Amino acid sequence: MYKLFYEQWEKPFEIHTNTINEISFEKRESFNEFINIILDSENELKLQNMSTCGFHKFKDIVIIINDIFNIDVSSDKTLISNLYKQIVNKGYEQSNIKKYEKINTHICEYLSELLQQFPVPLTFDESLDLSSVLKAMSVRFNYLCEDILTTLFSYIDLLHNLSKIKIVFFPYLKLSLSSEQIFELVKYAHTKNIVIVIFSFKFSSNNSEKPEIENAKQNQISVSITSNTRNIYADNSQTDSRNELDDIFYI
Repeated sequence: MYKLFYEQWEKPFEIHTNTINEISFEKRESFNEFINIILDSENELKLQNMSTCGFHKFKDIVIIINDIFNIDVSSDKTLISNLYKQIVNKGYEQSNIKKYEKINTHICEYLSELLQQFPVPLTFDESLDLSSVLKAMSVRFNYLCEDILTTLFSYIDLLHNLSKIKIVFFPYLKLSLSSEQIFELVKYAHTKNIVIVIFSFKFSSNNSEKPEIENAKQNQISVSITSNTRNIYADNSQTDSRNELDDIFYI
């Protein structure tokens, strides 16, 4: 379990690792306030891992996905950098080193013959930089699948293998996936030691309407936290008994 702390809240928000964590917003202003806080790169939010009692900065282990249909993985420099490091390390392993040396030799021979055709003195580094090859060949993620749930599974795999992310906030997940799809996603993420937090909105007359993110902030806004949870190892037809409003804390 994690506890999310913010100095203006009366008590921390608990994020459980084996349940569906849902934050319910009764007012548009409370949603806007909460989004403004978590999207602020300089926010003072802190997370405590209750297993180790260690504290983490919010931005170090949390990622926020607003649009599940347009997750721009290739622009995430941390994921790309970690991917290249793993590929390079794999390339230098004993099982691959002979292929690497053979390719390096062929490239050096080709460049040597090519450069001799120019009437100026030229030289080059005879050691092949595998990371530069990956960039030159535009090696990138290809995690998109035919259905959105499988795509999200692949994205969870990326986070698990290439990042330190432990918690994913999906503000609009309930507007895009069914309850059972969300259940399956949370269950799969749990196997990768990643916790998912979803939002629900009671202030919109049309539940399919996507609430707008506004910049305006209020001095005091109540946020209703609903523990609408299910143990992910329980039978799908069973729900946790805590379906009513458990806590209200103030931002």
